[in-house]
Amino acid sequence: MTVRPVKSADRTLEVFELFSKERRPLSMKEISASLGYPTSSTMYLLKALSSSGYLNYNKRFRNYFPTSRIRTIGAWIEGHLPDNTEVMDVMKHLRLRFGETVAIGIQNDLNLQYLKAFESDYPIRYHIREGGQRPLLEAAMGWMIMSRLSDHVVEGICLRSNQLLHRQAYDFEAMRVRLSKVREVGYCYIDDQSEPYFASTVAMHLPVQYNGQDMVIGLGGEKARIATQEKNIIAEMQDAIADLHH
Repeated sequence: MTVRPVKSADRTLEVFELFSKERRPLSMKEISASLGYPTSSTMYLLKALSSSGYLNYNKRFRNYFPTSRIRTIGAWIEGHLPDNTEVMDVMKHLRLRFGETVAIGIQNDLNLQYLKAFESDYPIRYHIREGGQRPLLEAAMGWMIMSRLSDHVVEGICLRSNQLLHRQAYDFEAMRVRLSKVREVGYCYIDDQSEPYFASTVAMHLPVQYNGQDMVIGLGGEKARIATQEKNIIAEMQDAIADLHH
């Protein structure tokens, strides 16, 4: 349920993400092979990025490496991200207490977008890429976001999501009943069958905003592990969040 990306823009970002993953100089051949781009397209893209000052080309070794210009573009965002705050302490505490993946996120149109995540060490776990997105309608954290929205707005999200999928995947009336329960108890606990394993997530609101939007926090993992600790997880999350109000 994502908007089709502009190819050149998408490829530029994928090149930067590849460097972030590899953390070393890369040749054009390596970049082309890793990302599955045609050699000619890769060559023109890398030349453009080098000409713009985002990549440095080492003629002797015939490889590319990012310049500090990439870092300076996003350096200012650090002051706006929820790093080094009490929110991070809450996430780390929950991650240590239960050993499961803990993440925070916000709404991005029809999607939940993850801002930060501390992953579990379990072999079977939620894998979350910071900046990654999932449909609001398919995530416990997304349901928590929608619980603060009016039924009219949620109905619009449901309608647009069905239009994008070209089928009636989501029934608003059934969702409305479920959302009323989420609003009543103040948290969302659902099973997620879209994962390669059967998983569950507990999600709650945070008394913190990012870019003028409410943030939510979620703790998720393999269904049996979460079910065993359900009451403890909910209580611990509620207590930790309550401390943020003080």
